[in-house]
Amino acid sequence: MFSRFIWPVVLPFLLSAGSATILAATGKGVAAEGPSSAATGADARIERHVARRLAWDAELAPFDIDVAVNDGIVRLSGAVSTATESHQAFRMTDQIKGVSGVVNAIRVDAALEPYVGGGVEQPSDAELEERIREVLERTGGLAADQIAVSVEDGHVRLSGKVVGVADRVIAGRIVRSLYGVRGVVNDTEPGG
Repeated sequence: MFSRFIWPVVLPFLLSAGSATILAATGKGVAAEGPSSAATGADARIERHVARRLAWDAELAPFDIDVAVNDGIVRLSGAVSTATESHQAFRMTDQIKGVSGVVNAIRVDAALEPYVGGGVEQPSDAELEERIREVLERTGGLAADQIAVSVEDGHVRLSGKVVGVADRVIAGRIVRSLYGVRGVVNDTEPGG
């Protein structure tokens, strides 16, 4: 009950520019007072994977979303056209391996609606297959090495064994959400 009253006081501080030493968010890097070089390497990998995942999403691709990471905590900033897109960016980020928390500072700006669906080049089948493999590998709890991926003209076929029905559904949803995917046939089988 107390935490409900303290967050309105603490959260604006965490999101403010003066909190660089807490979140180490300096645009696209880590502040000099940030974590050790080993943690910085892990943070850089997480930042790269989050940025790619958001850029490759069918609904989020048109938007410029900035990603900063410190000690596994990801801070998202920028603007999207709906609250649903903001929440989607949060959920995607939270599912990536190595992410220990997400601060969603994405603004909702309905004026961006006309830009949705435009200006993003269709990836080739080879690029799309590479993106799918990377996204599946970076999704926590999913045995991506057991899933075979093939792409033809934007149509994706998943096959192989997954741990359970939930993993089958998760893999299908993730692939469907990627920009450039025109259809998915999910032939994965639970019980792997």
